Amino acid sequence: MAKIKWKRQKMVKILCLMCSIIFGINQNAMSAMADNWPKFGLVYQTVKDYKTGSKRYIFYWGSQKVASLFYAENKRGIYLPNYNLIRICPVFSRIKAGPDYEFIIKYHPEWLLKSNDGSFIIMGKDEPAGFAGFRLDLGNPQYNEYAIAWIKQQAFSGQHIVKDIGLDNGMFFYGIPNSKYGGADGTQLYRAAWEYFLRRLSESLRPQHKIVLNVGSSDLPTFARMIRHVDGVLQEDLCHPLHKSGFNPEKAQQAIRDKWEKGQWCMENGKIWAVRYNSTINGLKLSTTPKTTDAYISVGEREIIVSNSKQEIFGKVNLDSPEANTLSKAAQALEETGLRVEILNPYGETASAGALQPVKYAKIGDGLILKLKQAPREAFLFGYCAVLMVAGPNSYFIIGDERHQEYYYPEMDWPVGSPLGPKKEIAPQVYHRAFTKLDAYLNLSESPFLLPDGHTLLPFRGGLIKKVVTVQSPL
Repeated sequence: MAKIKWKRQKMVKILCLMCSIIFGINQNAMSAMADNWPKFGLVYQTVKDYKTGSKRYIFYWGSQKVASLFYAENKRGIYLPNYNLIRICPVFSRIKAGPDYEFIIKYHPEWLLKSNDGSFIIMGKDEPAGFAGFRLDLGNPQYNEYAIAWIKQQAFSGQHIVKDIGLDNGMFFYGIPNSKYGGADGTQLYRAAWEYFLRRLSESLRPQHKIVLNVGSSDLPTFARMIRHVDGVLQEDLCHPLHKSGFNPEKAQQAIRDKWEKGQWCMENGKIWAVRYNSTINGLKLSTTPKTTDAYISVGEREIIVSNSKQEIFGKVNLDSPEANTLSKAAQALEETGLRVEILNPYGETASAGALQPVKYAKIGDGLILKLKQAPREAFLFGYCAVLMVAGPNSYFIIGDERHQEYYYPEMDWPVGSPLGPKKEIAPQVYHRAFTKLDAYLNLSESPFLLPDGHTLLPFRGGLIKKVVTVQSPL
């Protein structure tokens, strides 16, 4: 009997150990799945760089060619070749990012939207040459048929690996004055045209192919009305930069709340929610004064030299010196050489001046811009924490865009874990959201806020605090 009892006890211990191991494996698997979000949209400049991001999710918005390259190296992500079916212009037509410019103008001018006086309506007047073009009539059934056939042939031909698309210029928030979409009912008519356009695309392409729309401002009911026809959105301009002229804290707070409202809707409806913070790529804008009309600049590894055409030096700025080791200090030092300097970066007091893009020799003139090679850490943390406040499994955060170098900070690799609840306002305009592996904070107020770890969170900053997680071994 004692022997049978011992065998039973041994069997119970073995079963308990097996259950603990299985439970531990499941917990680890669940934890690994939870750590996969929010996902990063990394940006690249050369082929070698995208291999460094192979362990991360990617949200790519750009050309079909580059998207295919990225996808071949890293299948973990959303790759969206960018197309514009809302207007036609020479550039989009040439790079196959939009319908055939010459064909539509020559054979189907009735697809182009006209003013009441008969003139064509132009989009992109303020953009570089070649990007301005005619606005297309999204409510025209014949144009819709053509656009669907064109996108199928262009985006989903056998030579391409990537089978999803990004649509640009999703602006459906108001009508177009002095056109068929003008007048008292113009906005509703234009929204009806947009909905027809998106519904036809959805019926023809989904669910085999994802459609993600780059959207402008609109109220939530209109946003929901349109986005229900596609797979998600890319929203840009996460916040107004602090140091740009005209910065308005209330507008910046409202812009964040607007993103949260729409992000929450996307999470609840299983849509992709991608947010891009792209207002941090510039550094300093230099212009001459009457004293420095004939001014030239050279930017090396660690030094800026301002001189005239006769090589007479107005001044030197050492980027390693305490007097010029941040963007704001470098700006002040450059002003002492006689230049007019404007900080274009929202975090000039902390952004490293040593990351300025080298310039061999250039005339300053009315507005030469020294670009930062890397976005400041504060910009990354602000955007990341803002997205974390409502992020879910279909969320992506992007800093920069596809035309600039990848930005990297250690916090990108910090595990997030599962959310422990929704965001909470812990002080006026100060927000906190707890996850299993870190805490995210966002200060949208105009006053500093003391974090639990003793650090001070300045106005319009984000902060992360990593949690110490103890794992108990099964007995």
